[in-house]
Amino acid sequence: MDEEKMMILNLVADGKISVDEAEKLLTALEPKPAPAPSFGFEETNAWDEAEFEGLETVPQPPRIPPIPRIPTIPRIPNLPRTPSMPTPPRPPRPPRPARDAQEHRHVRFHPSHFHRFSPDDIVEMKTLGMDDLRDHDLADMSHHGVTMEYIRKMSEAGLGKLNSDDLTRLRDHDVRPDYIRTLREVGFNEIDVDEIVRLRDHDVRPDYVRKMRDLGYANLTIEDVIRLHNHDVSPDYVKAIRDLGYEDVDLEDIIRLGNHDIDPRYVQSLRELGYDDLDLDDIIQLGNHDISPELVKSMRELGFEDIGMDELIQLGNHDVNPEFVQEIRALGYDDLNLDHLIQFSIHDVSADFIREMRELGLRDLSFDDLIQLSIHDVRAGFVQELSALGLTDFSVDDLVQLSIHNVRPALIHDLREMGLTDFGVDDLVEFGIHNVSARFVRDMIELGFEGITVDDLVQMRIHGVSRRFVEKLREKGFDSTDPDEVLRMRIHGYETA
Repeated sequence: MDEEKMMILNLVADGKISVDEAEKLLTALEPKPAPAPSFGFEETNAWDEAEFEGLETVPQPPRIPPIPRIPTIPRIPNLPRTPSMPTPPRPPRPPRPARDAQEHRHVRFHPSHFHRFSPDDIVEMKTLGMDDLRDHDLADMSHHGVTMEYIRKMSEAGLGKLNSDDLTRLRDHDVRPDYIRTLREVGFNEIDVDEIVRLRDHDVRPDYVRKMRDLGYANLTIEDVIRLHNHDVSPDYVKAIRDLGYEDVDLEDIIRLGNHDIDPRYVQSLRELGYDDLDLDDIIQLGNHDISPELVKSMRELGFEDIGMDELIQLGNHDVNPEFVQEIRALGYDDLNLDHLIQFSIHDVSADFIREMRELGLRDLSFDDLIQLSIHDVRAGFVQELSALGLTDFSVDDLVQLSIHNVRPALIHDLREMGLTDFGVDDLVEFGIHNVSARFVRDMIELGFEGITVDDLVQMRIHGVSRRFVEKLREKGFDSTDPDEVLRMRIHGYETA
């Protein structure tokens, strides 16, 4: 119902207008129906008599009078509200008892602190030496699970002067009163909180300390105990090492053995192979280089019976194993001793290296040849490039000299492109020794020295004939293109400046 109709009904309810007047007003507010569409034809009330001639006229029915509207029931006025009963006054709060200012001057009890300590607990803490307690101390201890019972038992265990920070740390590291008590029983009487936490973090049990001291390590410090424990030196380990005859093993030696993971069974196996005079340093070196009893047995089966201590370490250090020996022997190197095999491994002379050289024509290579080729980095790729340029008649010494003096296949290729073809390996070595580069050769040819030889180029380089020197000579009128004449000018000290 819209606002206008509501206003009319309110006027009837208030007696300001009659029901008939209200009906007229409501009728006037009703929306009028839209006219029916004419579809382009004009409306008319006249009958086309010609079209409807002969039809009887039908009488119109009488119009039904409109039904009168039911009058709106007037609104019932609001009844006055019954006054509510007054609220009784709140009783006054009882006065707070006075606090002892001296006793509780630093501690205020408030629910927002969320600590679990009562005033009696605070008093007891003070009797245990915890004098300067503040609100945040109580909250921190409570948050970290420090209870009054825990504090009491820590004090009974002999933990010096207590404070909230130490108690919180101990509780966080799961240090229990019994742990501190047993540490004191094994001799750590002057231990502080930091040392207790370190021992607990490294999972050092008091019983471990007791057993190590019973084995003769009576003056162990906290640091000693932690080092022993970290290197897995157990009392049983110490006993096993001593049973092998190392009675006087000191603290540092036993830690070194544990640090290098020396198993007593390893030492016993080496002794069974005849290595019964090894000291602790020998055992540690053998262990560091992975010299296993199985390696010694396999090498003996290959004919290496008397392998000394130094040779064993060299075998492990340079990865000379039975498989390596068998591959080298399969290529015909049956008479190599252990030192030769170690040298092969040091200089990276492998079975693959030997096979590659043989495929390139270098078949009868001795031990020394192979070592020299490898030392001077003469690899299969270098030899292949030389062969592709037509240089095939070379010895091991030629290859070594070319590599030593940095004569690369690219230099040979450039010399041939510039027309120099009459040279051998010795000439190339001379080029390398005297630093005759492709650029130097190109400069001399561009300056007009036609028919210049390899020896000419070497001599000119030796005596310092450069492009600039020749150009200065020509500026002064000396136009000779004979290399010997230019050399004489240079040798006899002709100054171009």
